[in-house]
Amino acid sequence: MDLFDEIVRAGQGTLALVRGQRNAPSFFDYSYAGLAGSFAFLVITLGLSAFLNASVSQQTPFTLSAWQWFSMLVSIISIQLASAAFVLAQMRRSDGLLPYIVTSNWTTFFLSMIALIIGFLPLGFSVTMFVLLAGTLIIWVNTLRLVVTLSPGQIAIFILVQLGVTFFAAIVVAALILPEMPVEMTTAS
Repeated sequence: MDLFDEIVRAGQGTLALVRGQRNAPSFFDYSYAGLAGSFAFLVITLGLSAFLNASVSQQTPFTLSAWQWFSMLVSIISIQLASAAFVLAQMRRSDGLLPYIVTSNWTTFFLSMIALIIGFLPLGFSVTMFVLLAGTLIIWVNTLRLVVTLSPGQIAIFILVQLGVTFFAAIVVAALILPEMPVEMTTAS
């Protein structure tokens, strides 16, 4: 399969996940070559996100370089993948890790591209965030349900662990990478 075909098929698979179609897994390449391709596009996504975040952060007290943003995003995703591997191993479903990673990488790529496009539309921050969060949750549940084939209880446990780990990882990584905020002390005369 050439690169263009892989992108098109992964896009069709992402759309199938949004729709909850049972054939969604058939669109993704779960071979090691497919894994490598999905990681290549994830890195492109993270690089683009880092560049855009660095551009926006120049206007805030948290001025970070693109490299710092990229490091932060890679660290958080790495921790998420490690926790996914751990949770699936505890459920004795390690066979679902490779399909989960490939699908997650591709859906992250497409959701990021959609976020970029929506960001240029005059929809407002609240509408944009609602659309992205709803889309992410639908894709996440359907990936676990249709690709990894977890039960509803396992899906709930997986999501709760991922949310907790992601929240904790974001705090730790941000504390390590973000510059210290200047503390302005005022004294009364």
